[in-house]
Amino acid sequence: LTEVTYTYSDNGGNTWSKINRFRKGCKDYYALWDTHPTGIIFLDQENGLLMFGAGVVAKSADGGNTWCGIAELPSSASPDECLTEVPGQFSDIAFKDVKYGIALDCAGVMFETRDGGASWQKLEDSLRFDSILFTNKTNAWLVTRGDELIRKRL
Repeated sequence: LTEVTYTYSDNGGNTWSKINRFRKGCKDYYALWDTHPTGIIFLDQENGLLMFGAGVVAKSADGGNTWCGIAELPSSASPDECLTEVPGQFSDIAFKDVKYGIALDCAGVMFETRDGGASWQKLEDSLRFDSILFTNKTNAWLVTRGDELIRKRL
């Protein structure tokens, strides 16, 4: 296992400082330094999401100073459907604003949150998805497991 180092810059990338910003400040804290980060997005200057290879997502509400894990997805898949991934973990996530987001589990099932990731509800759809991206406040593009590109109004 390779140790992951986290750094930050507060001057536009001119200098970087090594820090540990994953603090036990919330009830659903994870030992995030034990997993590999795979993606990051900020919705504005304060609110960001950090995705890890193990399917865990952390959320920051203070510009990245601290990060806490968000609630897991309700389990909708069997371990056989997820291959090496764990049911209930995230495979992709996208937010259109600080409160409303869509997530995909390892089986491609879609879930929504209206409370910033504190809770998740399954969205009924016969299709399974690999990827999601919001292009504006009402439209999202999704890639299905059958390699179709679909625009959805959410």
